[in-house]
Amino acid sequence: MPSLPDKVLIHSLKTITNSAPKYAGQYKVNPIATLLTAKLMLDWLKEADMATRLESAIARVIAEGNVRTYDMGGNASTLDVAKAIADYAGSSDRS
Repeated sequence: MPSLPDKVLIHSLKTITNSAPKYAGQYKVNPIATLLTAKLMLDWLKEADMATRLESAIARVIAEGNVRTYDMGGNASTLDVAKAIADYAGSSDRS
């Protein structure tokens, strides 16, 4: 039987897949909360380096403010934000 933290993680991962059905296919939903949930999953899986890289990349994209979805005052798509975060997470330049 899964422990309470396991159940919370499983529920969180199930919940995010249906969090904004009215925007399905429009690529306008901010992916940051989903990616932060992925960071928690990586922590749980003891993938500390990747969790830190992901969290740092998210923080960098937010701080720079160049790539923002509509809810953050921008016009970037879900994919634009996710790509910017992925580029930083995979980059050797993590400043």
